[in-house]
Amino acid sequence: MEFEELCADLFTRDLRLPVERFAAGRDQGIDLRWRPTPKTVGIAQCKHYVKTSYSGLLRAAKDEVSKVEKLNPSRYFFITSQELTVGQKDELYKLFGRWMISSDDVYSGTDIDSLIARHSEVEREHVKLWLNSGGVLFNVINSGTINASARLLERAQEDMTRFVHTINFDKAKDILNAERTCLIAGPPGVGKTMLAHSLIVDAANHGFEPIEISDDIETGWRMFDPNRKQFFLYDDFLGAIALSEKLNKNEDRRIVEFMEKVSKSKKHLLVLTTREYILRDAEQTYLSLEEIGFSSRLALALPSYSRNAKAKILYNHVYHSELPSQLSSQFSDGGWKSVVDHRGFNPRLIKYATGDLLRDAGTDYLSQFTGILDNPVKLWTNAYDRHLNELQRRILQTLCSFQGVSVELLTTAIATSYQNSQHVTGRETKLALRTLEQTFVKTEKSGNTISVNFDSPTVREFVLSILEDDNQSIERIIKNAVAIEQLLTVATAGRQDESSRYSFVKLKSTTPRFNLQPVSHIFTESVVRLLDQQMNQKNQIDRLLLALLSLPNSLLPSESWWGSTVDYLLSSWAEGKGRPSDVIRLLRFPQIADRLHTQLQSFKLALAKLWDNKTFADPDDWGAYLDIIEEFFEEEFPSDTVSIFEDLVENEIWNSSLKNEVDFDGLIRIAERLELPDSVIDLDERRDELLSSVDMDDDIDGYRGSGSSSESGDAAAIESMFNRFR
Repeated sequence: MEFEELCADLFTRDLRLPVERFAAGRDQGIDLRWRPTPKTVGIAQCKHYVKTSYSGLLRAAKDEVSKVEKLNPSRYFFITSQELTVGQKDELYKLFGRWMISSDDVYSGTDIDSLIARHSEVEREHVKLWLNSGGVLFNVINSGTINASARLLERAQEDMTRFVHTINFDKAKDILNAERTCLIAGPPGVGKTMLAHSLIVDAANHGFEPIEISDDIETGWRMFDPNRKQFFLYDDFLGAIALSEKLNKNEDRRIVEFMEKVSKSKKHLLVLTTREYILRDAEQTYLSLEEIGFSSRLALALPSYSRNAKAKILYNHVYHSELPSQLSSQFSDGGWKSVVDHRGFNPRLIKYATGDLLRDAGTDYLSQFTGILDNPVKLWTNAYDRHLNELQRRILQTLCSFQGVSVELLTTAIATSYQNSQHVTGRETKLALRTLEQTFVKTEKSGNTISVNFDSPTVREFVLSILEDDNQSIERIIKNAVAIEQLLTVATAGRQDESSRYSFVKLKSTTPRFNLQPVSHIFTESVVRLLDQQMNQKNQIDRLLLALLSLPNSLLPSESWWGSTVDYLLSSWAEGKGRPSDVIRLLRFPQIADRLHTQLQSFKLALAKLWDNKTFADPDDWGAYLDIIEEFFEEEFPSDTVSIFEDLVENEIWNSSLKNEVDFDGLIRIAERLELPDSVIDLDERRDELLSSVDMDDDIDGYRGSGSSSESGDAAAIESMFNRFR
């Protein structure tokens, strides 16, 4: 459809033909029905990757002759994105010569590119064509982009087949142009990730390297390079379904600081997405997030989609689905209206309903489709209860206790959960995952590791709601947990809001979903078992212990257990393992702080070892160390601490190898705290020097693009579009 619209715009501008007559294919007889392959859209993709040979094109053209004879236009143009030789054009001209002036009325891919060069504004208006170009992905991957970026771009590229250019895309680009950062908020399924993915591909087309922030904002700080054009995406940065699942170790402050850093750069862009109710909750909980200006925000809502845009969203999903013709044809003859005009229209539900979940609906397909829009839970309830076996259900239940997990670890967790009943092989688990993929779960490969996660937070929320009434399964997950993450995820999962219209639209992220008091002893036993296992393997457990901070005391290990744990921590720190920023957070545990107060000398020695093994270019580590000195020991900063910081500023900060890792703003705050005005000046000068090394003229002018989408279109045009499914 997009290719046809592009051709219509190009030819009406170049040949000065009336748009209505051209688009309808009447009078002038311009045939826009032919495309080289059924699902090819992008100009560059057609040009470079088209699979249809010229012989196939010629056979299809011969089939068109009889149709043109019936139309008998005054003039006819044959348009294809395939490359043609002069001889091939002449051969096609012989077929349609009665309605052509010359072989120049046969337009090939090269001719279309020439028209685009003359009318560049048309290309900008049809943004989906060049967003969906396989050449964009090829160029970025082959320009040295890291694997994680390539995977992100591949996912974004897949979404582009169903992308519809709306005013939201232009608004988001305007915000990025002005603020360098854009926070996209909206209800579940409204299209936040789709919009973010379209911005990624757009930016990649203009030379930006896409970088995904998946765990916490530290990834952004670590990957930030002042000399490269980078696009950062932090999807669901406040948690997939609940605020309680995110924001550890002062991340709210670090997020705001990173946004400020990006906003000052001419080579960086940042997009964050979140659900609007989680954002409201976060602003009340984390005061730093209130600093995010409203100028950087884009609130998405379903009313922002025009009727024409909704129709295109539905059409794209049906067109690129594998629905049999007896189902897709139900959208013709006005059938599309029951979906497009439905008050519960939701892009994510459209995706699922045109997938495999309603494949057996038959003649009742359209009514079941609208029933899902009335009550989305029906979609998952029907599939969960009727289509899944026990192993598949257990996989989904166990997956709820992870925030994404490797297939190997998930397979181990499933096998452990069956250990007292029946044996389940890894092969059986992987076969079950294959059945769940594309409907309930998705898998991604990174190197030799395959990870699995829910296809969307919506699916996870549904399975969590099932678990609320299944205490036996919750107890089984806790008892057979193979990772601390499982226990923490179960303990911090948010509870749904009963006043919500739909069960997964709004959550109370401040209250736990599951009442774990009846199984508190089992929970505590599992915590101790997994932590002891880590200590026996001589692994660092600082971060694992920190994760326990979110738990109530009733779920924490007994007092006797903490003594040996503190001894282990002191031994680990004395070996130089750990970070001061983790140490000071562990002091929030009275069980740890009280014991360290009785072992002050050992604690001091351990801190000295940590200090010896670090350069502390990270302001968080410096701030934590100073906090420990001030608050725990109630002492002045040692003179050697001050001199070490001065040496760091004088020597290491000026080392070019550190330029991509140094948080100058944070270090300036440390220098001010240590009352070192000379270091403040040095840091400020070094920061300015690095910024000046960036080509300030290399703004995102090439990225600016813009071009508003045309959302015109009446019911007749939409009807004609869906009648293709007849």
